[in-house]
Amino acid sequence: AQLAAIDKSYFGLFGFSGDGVIGTNTVHFKGFKEQGNSALGDLISDAYKYVGKKYPDETAELAGSFFASGTVKNLMHKGSITASKLYKMFDRGISKDGLSGANLVDVYVSGAELKILAEIDASISERDENVGLYFSGIKYKYNPHRFYRNRVSDVYINGDEEVEPRALYRLITDEKTIQLIQDADKAPFGLMDIQFKDKDGKELQSFDKQEIENKEQSVKQWVALAKYIDKKGISSSYKDAENRKVLVDDKSLGAILSNPGKIFLVTLLAAIIAISVVILIVSIVLRALGLSRNSFYRRHRRENKQQSIFKHRKNRYKRNMKYRKK
Repeated sequence: AQLAAIDKSYFGLFGFSGDGVIGTNTVHFKGFKEQGNSALGDLISDAYKYVGKKYPDETAELAGSFFASGTVKNLMHKGSITASKLYKMFDRGISKDGLSGANLVDVYVSGAELKILAEIDASISERDENVGLYFSGIKYKYNPHRFYRNRVSDVYINGDEEVEPRALYRLITDEKTIQLIQDADKAPFGLMDIQFKDKDGKELQSFDKQEIENKEQSVKQWVALAKYIDKKGISSSYKDAENRKVLVDDKSLGAILSNPGKIFLVTLLAAIIAISVVILIVSIVLRALGLSRNSFYRRHRRENKQQSIFKHRKNRYKRNMKYRKK
């Protein structure tokens, strides 16, 4: 009776029963403790993208999807897959709809911000494992030898299409992932902040109208995965992770400095300004103390001239004394 009540009040709202078998998993999935690619990350992000295409709310082409590792609380194990098992995989906080689980949302970001998302994964997740990001439809290159917050050099969609910095790209993610990204300690002065937008490019203050819906019911994280598995199963291809985060192990100066990000350029400019200010202050202090280069040069010449005059007089005195003795 209790299970039936839960099915009716929760799982049934999404078209599932808690203990109903959705599919079978034969893949041993690992967690997200290490940076880099993840087969489970591929599976979940693919499910997001699948739902974004299946229940489109916009006419714009879907570039891809992403989620944060901090939203996943349990792994998927081998064996039968049920709605209740998938539900327990994800963060179970209460959303604005009053139901447990984070809702999927439809958002837009610029190409420059898409690169920042990749940088959050490549750099910031090193210190904050909750913002390890996993993508579908998006690929990026990163070099661990580049400067922190500047490790990503290139970002692509649709295989090899490089993103345009000012273009808008439609993505599927979830409310909890956005919260984790916004709360993360990314960079000073908001240099790595992301303004999630609507289709018109206006910054979103609320994501209520951006929720992906199926029959007027918001789609939760676990629901997206359940619908994907119910339709496509779990392919053996998920045994190994795809190379969506391409490691470039290159220590050359060209590779380290190529295609720098905004934060690196701003940091470099700030360093140049700081050095220039220090040089200016030292110059002013030296001049105030009479120790400038010109004053030092003039004093050195004056001392040399005085020494020359003294030496000349001394030599003339010696010659005169010599003549007197004769």
